[in-house]
Amino acid sequence: MTKIIILGGGFGGIRAALDLEKKLKHLTEQGQAEITLIDKNSYHLFTPLLYEVASASDIAKDPFAVKLRKTVCIPYQDIFEGKNIKFIQSKVSKINLSERLIATGGGEDLSFDYLILAIGGQMEDFGVNGVKEYACQFKNIEDALLVNQKIEEITKKAAENKKQTPIEILICGGGFTGVELSAEIAGYIKKTGRVLVRLFEAGPKILPMVPDRERIKISKRLTKLGVAIMENSAIEEVGADFVKLKNGQRINGDLVIWTAGVKANEVLKFIEGLPLTEKGGIAVEGTMLAKGLKNIFAVGDIIEFIDPKTQRPVSAQAYTAIDQGKIAARNIFNLICGKPLRFYKPFSGVWVSPVGGKYAVAYLLKSFIFGGLSGWIIRQIIDLRYFFSILSVKKALALFWEEVSLFIKND
Repeated sequence: MTKIIILGGGFGGIRAALDLEKKLKHLTEQGQAEITLIDKNSYHLFTPLLYEVASASDIAKDPFAVKLRKTVCIPYQDIFEGKNIKFIQSKVSKINLSERLIATGGGEDLSFDYLILAIGGQMEDFGVNGVKEYACQFKNIEDALLVNQKIEEITKKAAENKKQTPIEILICGGGFTGVELSAEIAGYIKKTGRVLVRLFEAGPKILPMVPDRERIKISKRLTKLGVAIMENSAIEEVGADFVKLKNGQRINGDLVIWTAGVKANEVLKFIEGLPLTEKGGIAVEGTMLAKGLKNIFAVGDIIEFIDPKTQRPVSAQAYTAIDQGKIAARNIFNLICGKPLRFYKPFSGVWVSPVGGKYAVAYLLKSFIFGGLSGWIIRQIIDLRYFFSILSVKKALALFWEEVSLFIKND
C-alpha cells in the first residue's frame, strides 16, 4: 500500500489532500493507497476572515465564542465527508525522514511513502523587544478573539467614562493584514465615539507590492475612516501600552496589535535532513519537492520559492499555497504512475483588499480593477468560490450565509 501523509490543514494541505483523493480514488477504494492528514486542530482555519472576527460587534457573546468560531473554523469532518481521507487530530513529536516515520503526540508511529509538509508559518517579530510579551499577535482564531475581547473592554470603559478618549489602537505592520484590520477596527470603534487607529509601516510605503494608483486609493479610504498611516516608522520596542520608534519617538495607545510578518515554522530546524534556507524556510524545487529529496514535498508559508521571472520569493498568500498544494498532489500522483513531474508556475497580480465596511479594492490584473462596493462583492464571490471548492454545495452556502449575515453587522 502506498501511504501519503500530509502535515497541516491550511490552504495548501487541504488542497493537496482533496486533489490526491480525487486522483487516487480507484487506488484508495481498492486499499492500494492511503491518504492521511494530520493537524493539531479539528478544523481548517479560514484566515482571510480573522480581521472580521477581531472587529465583530453587536453579537450575543458566549464564553466560548461559538458563533464567531463557526464562521472561520471549518471542521475537517465536513471537508472530508464522503472522502477516502483519514484525519488524525494530533501534534507531531518527531519526523524521521530517512526511516519515513512520523511520531504523533499520542505515541503512535506512522510510516509514509510520500510526505507533504504544510504546517504553516509563525509570527515574525524581527527581533523587536517586547513583541512576544506585550503585543497581541494576529495569526490564529485565539488571537483574533483576544483582540475582539480587548477592544470590547476598551470601548466599554470609554462608554462608562472610565477612560479618557480618544481610544488609540496601534497596529504594527502595513501589509494586507494590517490594512484590513485597521480599517475594520476604525469603522467599528468610530461608532462608539472618538478613536484614532495608527498603522505603522517600517518601509516607505504601506502595501509595497501594490501599484501606486491602488495604494493611493486604499490610503485615502483609510484616512477617511480615521486611520493615521505612519510610514517610515520602524519600531524599536513594544510595551503593553506603547510603541517606541527607532527615531526615539514614543507613542502611547490602549492596545498594540502586531501584524508585521510571517516566517517559516521553527520546528523545521529539528527535522534532520531537511534542506533549509538561510531564513529557515524549506528550499524546494519547482516541483515542490524539497531539494535533494525524492519523496518529501513542501508548500505554503514554510517554503522559500524564488520566482524565476522576478527573482523574488513568492509571497505567502492563500492562493499561492493552494496552487502549490495542487502541484504537490499532481506530482505524487505522477510519481506513483511513472509520469514526468510538473513545475509550479507562480501567478501574481491578483489581490483583493477589504478596507472597512462594504468597501474593497479588487485588482484582477491591470485591465480589471474594482473599488468600493463592487470590490466588496468580488471578495464575497471569491470566498464563496473557495467554500464550494472544499465543501458540499449545501454546506458551502450555509457557511457563506452565516458569515455574511454575521459580519455585515460590522458594516
